Amino acid sequence: MALKLNKAAFHKIKQESKKKKEHTLLLVDDEDANLRSIERALNDEYNILTASDGQEALELIQNLKDPTLIHLILSDQRMPRLTGVEFLAKTLKIIPKTIRMILTGFTDVDAIITSINEGHIYKFLVKPIEPADLRITVKRALESYELEKENANLMEELKTVNASLEEKVQNRTAELEQAYQTIKAQQAKIHEDLEEAKETQQSLLPLQLPTIPQVQLACRHVSMVQIGGDFYNIFPVQDDCYGFLIADVTGHGASAALISFLISGIFSEAQRAGESTELVMNLTNGMLVGKLPEYKFASMFYAIYNASSQKLTYTNCGHPPALLIRPTTQEIISLETDGMLVGLFPNDITLYEEKQIALLPGDKVVFYTDAILETQGDRDNMLGVDQWKTFLLDHAHLPIQALLDQAYDFGLAYSGQSQYEDDFTCIGFEIMR
Repeated sequence: MALKLNKAAFHKIKQESKKKKEHTLLLVDDEDANLRSIERALNDEYNILTASDGQEALELIQNLKDPTLIHLILSDQRMPRLTGVEFLAKTLKIIPKTIRMILTGFTDVDAIITSINEGHIYKFLVKPIEPADLRITVKRALESYELEKENANLMEELKTVNASLEEKVQNRTAELEQAYQTIKAQQAKIHEDLEEAKETQQSLLPLQLPTIPQVQLACRHVSMVQIGGDFYNIFPVQDDCYGFLIADVTGHGASAALISFLISGIFSEAQRAGESTELVMNLTNGMLVGKLPEYKFASMFYAIYNASSQKLTYTNCGHPPALLIRPTTQEIISLETDGMLVGLFPNDITLYEEKQIALLPGDKVVFYTDAILETQGDRDNMLGVDQWKTFLLDHAHLPIQALLDQAYDFGLAYSGQSQYEDDFTCIGFEIMR
């Protein structure tokens, strides 16, 4: 297969880049229309090399006199001969410092998990992507590349300084200060990337709540300073049925945000199976088992409310059970079922159960994550389930949104802190009288 750019043309680009364009990009996609679209979006600012699949791109790199002139590779995932991940893995020994990014479809779970574990992919971009978003992402990636390059150069200089005589160390004090400032800038960049991951996680949450006849919906979600693993959704299922999902992924940081993104996508596919919460969670677990990184899993609670029959069907998967507040009898009913954490064990040894309960006018249902239960007060005593139920029963007269807002304040008052140590997530609904 002929290379898209010969050595003479590349040498010309190399010379021109010294005057105008500082960075060279290698774009790889087996669909010519996609390749040209990406090239048009980036051509004004960067030198562009293209290849129609991973094998052709690998040959291009191997034939270059100086492959390090390629600063960033953007590759499609699904291609003949070599997948995007396979191709990028082969480039590591040739150009280890080059930024690598993958363009992928939303359901490429295996490829994403492989890259999380191997740690060689800078970022995944989900198709379709707007040209403006692509340009921003590439710009930030190359800024990170330059910061790392500059930092590596400075570290080498520091090694030389440390091996020198004391008087030489004194002469380089100014350069050490410059190195410190560079590291601070790099830390700020890392913080910016974490904020971007947090924004990705926030995109999982609904922009607005649906309207359900004779039902008042509410939510209170406050993210921690770091990136947590909580997400939720309230959505139409079919006819007069509405789904309520709340989930908590283990860990924090960018990894938790990305895994939340994956689990949310898999659940979205599974929930199309219909009105059986047990079936949906079995499908979700089956698609996740063996594909998450080691020691990663999620607790989930999924319920479907039928507005016509006023019945709630639910399945709990290792999550704190939702609570039904029934003011007419002054009781709280814990909505518990058998069910293990999601993503740990295959379906043949994982039991998920489905139950159903009829709701009455005035009933309130509260779904929550463990932040409120694990709030610590004096002597490190956790707030716990009993005090949580007592609070809800004492405030059962409040409208559902006011109840969740008061719950948030209650936990902070108990701990004496100004913020929670984990994401605070509560959603709920009330059957209007």
